[in-house]
Amino acid sequence: MESAKAVKWIRLTIASELEGATLVGQSVHAICVHLGLDETTTFGIELCVVESVTNAIRHGYKLAAGNEVTVNLAVFDTRVEVEVADEGLSMPEANVQALRQGSSVFDFDENDLDSVPEGGMGLQIIHATMDGVDYVTDGKTNRLRMVKNLPEPEALHAAV
Repeated sequence: MESAKAVKWIRLTIASELEGATLVGQSVHAICVHLGLDETTTFGIELCVVESVTNAIRHGYKLAAGNEVTVNLAVFDTRVEVEVADEGLSMPEANVQALRQGSSVFDFDENDLDSVPEGGMGLQIIHATMDGVDYVTDGKTNRLRMVKNLPEPEALHAAV
């Protein structure tokens, strides 16, 4: 998260169980609605948080229970920043590059629904939905950082 002072912030920590991703998603949705964010922005942020938490549990922790995933959500005047942190396996470098650049590792015909993969599109969704995304690891803690610019700062001030 950046050093500018957030208008509002919250930290949610869940156990590494997939049911927790849904709970975090519902919480983030409620926070965005409370802040007066539009439906599209709210859904996009919720979707990206659920995808990120699910990825941390599935790929970072290999579905092993007993670990923690932390979501930090900070609201600034012009944007929302979300950080999903875990201490599982780090994201492979090819996936980090795909996340940052928006390049998909999948080859499918977007006009043929049967060719669309059933899973693995989370990083592409995150890149396409958020206005900024980065991933860093220090060898212990992995942090996926996402930024969504707010379309109308006035709406945020009215709700806060």
